[in-house]
Amino acid sequence: MLLDLMLPVTDGLTICRQTRTHYKGKILMLTASDDDFDHVAGLETGADDYVTKPIKPRVLLARVRSLLRRQDVTTLSIDDSDTLQFGQLVLKNTYKKCELSGVVLSLTDSEFDLLWLLASNPDTSLSRDYLTQTLRGIEYDGVDRTIDNKIVRLRKILGDDKAPAEKIQTIRGKGYLFVTTAWH
Repeated sequence: MLLDLMLPVTDGLTICRQTRTHYKGKILMLTASDDDFDHVAGLETGADDYVTKPIKPRVLLARVRSLLRRQDVTTLSIDDSDTLQFGQLVLKNTYKKCELSGVVLSLTDSEFDLLWLLASNPDTSLSRDYLTQTLRGIEYDGVDRTIDNKIVRLRKILGDDKAPAEKIQTIRGKGYLFVTTAWH
């Protein structure tokens, strides 16, 4: 779905929020607003990508194809808000249970919560600031390595501890990225 932020009757953010509750496909916001607050609001209300106009047609087409490719390649299934599945990885939030290739992995609650948060935002870079605020309820001070240490441990448990990591990637200067295509 291509959605503009500035529409005559209802704004794009409201439409995105209302649509996201029952539409599981990709939403790309295409708008003239280059305000970073609008950009963040668009992504947080459920858009999968946000593109500022003007944009060259070939670039827009490439962005759309990229979104569609991610949708086709991933085997994410959300049968309810409790279970996420990516290929051989199955996460059950109610029980804080993680299975990889049919084997239950031993994770602490905080490790599971971090993995759940990353997997709930697939193919999206999440910053240390966001992860720290969401998981620990505190501001990231630029020094705390709690999230980094949990990522290292998760990678080891998930068999992703070779350099560079493939399943949970480090995006330099941005944060961590859960890669949907790496779980087959």
